[in-house]
Amino acid sequence: DGNSKASSEAFVDGAIREKRAGLNAATRELYIEMHMSDPTRTEKAILALPMLGQSGTDILPPKPKDGVISLNSDQLAAAKALGKTPREFAALVLADQAEQEATQ
Repeated sequence: DGNSKASSEAFVDGAIREKRAGLNAATRELYIEMHMSDPTRTEKAILALPMLGQSGTDILPPKPKDGVISLNSDQLAAAKALGKTPREFAALVLADQAEQEATQ
């Protein structure tokens, strides 16, 4: 019913905000369905999942100004390892960002 679904969505969305391991947009509906069928068991399982700390993997760099970006130290190291100039690598970063934005 509507209350059960709303309650399940609220619990699962809260767990996603807490960054519980394995809970994300891709698994949201699965956990909502599980919670609707057995809230106690699902809550126990979700609360047993570790909370993930902040990582740099999901943080996008600021938008480029006038088409120019500044590379961070990891990006500069990657450019060097790939034999690319910072300018060439910056172009790859911009292309990757554009691709990510297009798929969201």
